[in-house]
Amino acid sequence: MMPYSARSRPGAPVAAPITWAEMKTIDAPSHFHVGDAPELKKRAVSKTLAGWGRADQSLPNL
Repeated sequence: MMPYSARSRPGAPVAAPITWAEMKTIDAPSHFHVGDAPELKKRAVSKTLAGWGRADQSLPNL
């Protein structure tokens, strides 16, 4: 499941995960909006974002 969140702002922008490469091409934090739902659904299952949000790490015993 990907963390998408619609914002209560003009244009109804959506917070969405992006790749490091997309950082160079995304013009503003409001790049995606609720009307982009079909595109965002395709992105969620794409190879581009495979493994997004996962980290290979161990937590210390406290």
